[in-house]
Amino acid sequence: MKALKSEEEWARTIISQTLSVPVEQHDDGSEDGMHDLWIKHLDRPDAAVEITAAADPASIALAKLTTTGGRWVVPELRGGWAVSVAPAALAKCLFKELPAFLSELEAAGETHVDIKRDQAAGQRWGARAQNLGITDLMQSEIP
Repeated sequence: MKALKSEEEWARTIISQTLSVPVEQHDDGSEDGMHDLWIKHLDRPDAAVEITAAADPASIALAKLTTTGGRWVVPELRGGWAVSVAPAALAKCLFKELPAFLSELEAAGETHVDIKRDQAAGQRWGARAQNLGITDLMQSEIP
């Protein structure tokens, strides 16, 4: 039987401790579509459990983009941008506002925003980047 994923084992433990009943693995990989766990009630039928991600899809996409060396690529721009963000950055705001911000930077000939330096010098780019939760911003691969 394949081992439970860490989030499945965590859920199994929490459910078992909370309900004070055994919770057993069901999905052994032998068939498609099997639920993950069985709650083994003592006084009623077993209950099936499926473990899913409880996360905002935009946040997941943002995490994948910023933690895997990805670049923000906007078709209208000349190059991709490496963007680092603070953990508290709001994915929905970034996906909505970042393309226009990058377009403005490119139009102004900016290829890197030093957030701290720009803020200290009163530059608008640093403050705007910080408002979006951006910690570093640099354009790459300009043809």
